[in-house]
Amino acid sequence: MLDAATKALTQMFTPPFRAVLLKSIGLALLLLIMLGIGLHRLFAWLAAEGAGYLEGVTGPGMQ
Repeated sequence: MLDAATKALTQMFTPPFRAVLLKSIGLALLLLIMLGIGLHRLFAWLAAEGAGYLEGVTGPGMQ
């Protein structure tokens, strides 16, 4: 089993696998950046207009 793991690790940096590895890393980074931007915009909206929206949904007596 350890022999298979070492063979897999040595094959990971061959050109075909390296291309897939770099594409996967790039896609993961892009996804994390997009998620961060989306969460930032959501929190900014909640801070700016979320209170008015929440008051409209729950009613003014909820405060």
